[in-house]
Amino acid sequence: MTNGWLARFYEISPLILQSPGILQDEISDQVFEALAAGELHELDDVLIEDMPEGDARADDPDTLMRAVALACLLKAMPDRDASRHMSATGAITVLSCQPEAMREDLVWVIRRLVPLDAGNAVPDFVFAASDEAARGKAHRSLADVVKLIGASPRAHVVMQAGDLDQDATAVALPEPVKVGPPGREVIAAALSLTIAEGDGPIPELPTDPQLRAIGYHGLRIAMRRGDRSGIAAELSRMAGRLPGARNGVTLDDVAGYGRVETVARRLVADLGAWARGDVAWGDMPRAVLLHGEPGTGKTFLASAIAGSAGVPLITGSLAKWQAAGNLGDLLRAMRDSFAEAREAAPSVLFIDEIDSAGDRNGKDRHAENYRRQVVNALLELTDGALRMEGVALVAACNDPSALDAALLRPGRFDTIVEVGRPGLAATERILRHHARADIHPGDLSALARKAVGRTAAELDGAVREARSVARQRGEAFSPGHLSEALGFGREDAELVRRVAVHEAGHAIAAVRLGVGRVGNIVASPDFGHVRLLDARPLTSAEDVTNKIAMLLAGRAAEELILGSPSTGAGGGPQSDLARASELALRLELSWGLTDQGILYHADPERALEVATPAIRARANARLRKAMARVTDLLRGERETLAALADVLVQVRILEPDERGDEEWCFPLRDQDSPEQEREG
Repeated sequence: MTNGWLARFYEISPLILQSPGILQDEISDQVFEALAAGELHELDDVLIEDMPEGDARADDPDTLMRAVALACLLKAMPDRDASRHMSATGAITVLSCQPEAMREDLVWVIRRLVPLDAGNAVPDFVFAASDEAARGKAHRSLADVVKLIGASPRAHVVMQAGDLDQDATAVALPEPVKVGPPGREVIAAALSLTIAEGDGPIPELPTDPQLRAIGYHGLRIAMRRGDRSGIAAELSRMAGRLPGARNGVTLDDVAGYGRVETVARRLVADLGAWARGDVAWGDMPRAVLLHGEPGTGKTFLASAIAGSAGVPLITGSLAKWQAAGNLGDLLRAMRDSFAEAREAAPSVLFIDEIDSAGDRNGKDRHAENYRRQVVNALLELTDGALRMEGVALVAACNDPSALDAALLRPGRFDTIVEVGRPGLAATERILRHHARADIHPGDLSALARKAVGRTAAELDGAVREARSVARQRGEAFSPGHLSEALGFGREDAELVRRVAVHEAGHAIAAVRLGVGRVGNIVASPDFGHVRLLDARPLTSAEDVTNKIAMLLAGRAAEELILGSPSTGAGGGPQSDLARASELALRLELSWGLTDQGILYHADPERALEVATPAIRARANARLRKAMARVTDLLRGERETLAALADVLVQVRILEPDERGDEEWCFPLRDQDSPEQEREG
């Protein structure tokens, strides 16, 4: 029967907890479902009829927490033969207690349950952990546990801390029985012991993921309220303060993020499939690395993944861990974050700024030993997290090249995906999320089109600024306030056109040179971008020279249409000119694909600073040749170039429709088919 453990709980709780309890052999499915849903008021009539007379109640925190532990144990081991087996000569029972904080109450319960079912024999308890040094002297290593048990014929209960089943020694022990974590069913069962005549309806309990996030210590705090209504109300208050509980972020709020959204939705779907038992934990991807420039919404995406999956979001970062103190404190704080995720499982563990850990093989020798210990600990914990059933790992960084190579190796992060600036759909949804229902959807759509190209952080900041201005002026928040905060009144029309011409040049060159399909084009006053799909790998000198020409096409388009180039092609290390220069140098110094020799240089970027005049001249000549080539190409496409730029000035973004990125590319006419109609 589905509620067999519950019937046994009501049978045994008055004997173990010395509380009146409810003595029932059978509970109807209707009552059980109400209990599982946290609707305890539905049980009042049934339970109060069987409540013995007297004022004794199981309403003190210790008794209630022991009732929770008892319910968890009986749900995991409903057959009384299991408790009898615990005390049999030579018997070994391994319990994986989750959360670990429940261990003391669980031991208390077992010491009283086993004698009831099997006479007076009580097993010996031993506490095992995979890392004795990290967990203190109260735990033994798994090897010591096996040695200890092997030397004694007595019955033993091994209380397992963490996941030990990957240890080679674990084959000597039985499969662990997972006890906990406490969910609605067991907490509702424990609270039902407090029912007395005159009690009113009880508020609905938080969801299982929320209860896991509240944790065992939080549950104990709530139990101090004594009465069931007060306890449930306190748990609901705690649930409302959980990260993400108040804003309720889901992936629907960021729809339109392209491939990263696809990856995120797949992770959410897999978590759901695992929770239903449709897929084994080891058969699903469970670690994702998000990378991209600051402010693109990586943290927002992690919150949305947790929100869509309905699980707690546990956050940690190198900055947060370092704030704990010196190296030992940092490592302890790091381990605590991973332990918190394990105890809240199923959960999403989000590690922000993971590139701050550094690279053990980096050129910077300052604090090398410190960095090595941090990276080693992160590697160890990451490997452990991947074995934690129910813990999905999401990490974020700005520059994945700054990560230690061991973190990027296959087997750690299943998927590494770039988080770009949000497209039109995502921009509109982000604005709608922050503006809520205060601005009409039609007005938001118009604002989103002009705001496309802004990062998620910029959009969030603009809404907050607009609200502040509205409050200061004593006005209702309006589209005008948001337009002002986004700076639309200060837009430079000439700059917008220059960006549009620049990006149109990149798009046309990418298609004509076969560098890749164009997924979308963005042209805004402070951001321009062409995203390529199916980019051709750089496997030959021709591939590299085509890529160089495509990178210089924006500059060439500006010269051709506007008469002169701007600083938009150069500047930082990720600029068009910087990337083209790097490719030209790699042809000379890394790939050996020129007729000038096949000498290899380990660091072409550094080589530019000390390069001989001859190498500089060859690289510069290659760039100039590519520039002349792409200028000729665009001259023949001048009409298309100008028309595309005009469209971008008006609409700011050209991107795929709801069919998805993989089925669409920007509809430039093919040179060999001038009669082909433009799609989209």
